[in-house]
Amino acid sequence: MIIVHPDGQLTPQTFSELRDRPKKILIVTGEASGDQLGAALITSLRQMEPAASILAVGGSLMRATYPELFLSSGDTHATGFTEVLRHLPAYFKLFKRILRLTHIVRPDLIVLVDNPGFNLRLAKKLKALGIPVVGYVSPQVWAWKEGRTRLMSQVYRKVLTLFDFEESFLEARGVRAKWVGHPIVDIWPVPVERTNTSVNRIVLLPGSRPHEVRSLLPVMLEAAARIAQAHSGIRWSLLEADTLPKEFYDPLLLKSGLTVERYRGNKQELFWKSDLAFACSGTVTLECALAALPTVIGYRVSAFTAFIARLLVKVKFLGMPNILAGKEIMPELIQESFTAENLERAALDFIQNPNQLTQSRSALTSTRSHLGPPGSPGRAAQEILKHLS
Repeated sequence: MIIVHPDGQLTPQTFSELRDRPKKILIVTGEASGDQLGAALITSLRQMEPAASILAVGGSLMRATYPELFLSSGDTHATGFTEVLRHLPAYFKLFKRILRLTHIVRPDLIVLVDNPGFNLRLAKKLKALGIPVVGYVSPQVWAWKEGRTRLMSQVYRKVLTLFDFEESFLEARGVRAKWVGHPIVDIWPVPVERTNTSVNRIVLLPGSRPHEVRSLLPVMLEAAARIAQAHSGIRWSLLEADTLPKEFYDPLLLKSGLTVERYRGNKQELFWKSDLAFACSGTVTLECALAALPTVIGYRVSAFTAFIARLLVKVKFLGMPNILAGKEIMPELIQESFTAENLERAALDFIQNPNQLTQSRSALTSTRSHLGPPGSPGRAAQEILKHLS
């Protein structure tokens, strides 16, 4: 394995060795969920095309697949408009490194995974090099910025989508697309049927980014403290992000005064034994759906970001399980609605009404049908290899 130095400089040795290799595939991503997708994709590509040389820009999971060349993407992903501004220096530095890497090594194929704010701009630059570019994960153009489809049709040979409805949406707008399904179904098997009709454990899922946790966890803990006054038998759990140190959570938990069991690692075991979740909007809501775990979704961004989003976003719901179902199967508390009082009220609807628990679990089972059968990384690899010259 060749590791690019932290300053992004390639030595003459790496230049001569990599430039002349056949079947070079560059895979680029910039956030945790994309890192997971990229790692699974690399594994499938190696199985199907052992002769390919994999060049990777991503995180620790992609690095652990031992690509022939690796460049850390660092912290270049953010949500919201004001939040993005803080990441701009790292964003532009990585952008330049990738372009230089591409000019030097000349990959035969480039795969850009998720992270559309970064990757669409990168794809526009890469288009001029005449190298085939495939997008893996469609930007949520069905929710906002539909105009991006014009650029996508110009810069991508094909876009591989995770959700069933995205293929037809993109094709109707001139973007060559293929639904390959979501790899999450490989990780989350069909759960054992839940028969418990009471809420004995509630899990807190405040996200993995520092600004999310700081914004969401105190509200979750305040709601938990209010609920615990009348329902002292409920146990509380917190899933901590592996990317954040344990010390990050200490002052937040200490201030709440609540007894909370802290978990890292195997979230499946935690989800199976939980009866209700308070969750940050994101991929974790899909995981809750696949675990048939009733969930209340919460999210909050800066006031300016929220104002702009209300002008641009076209979908009725924020949580992907709700978008796929076309109705609110997970209650959503967004922005001003995300308060301890509202979160307590939503939780009590489940705690005091066993029928709502049962109905929610039943509704969540529909999510799996929109994600495709197991084997998504293999199907994605097959589509990608069609474009490898």
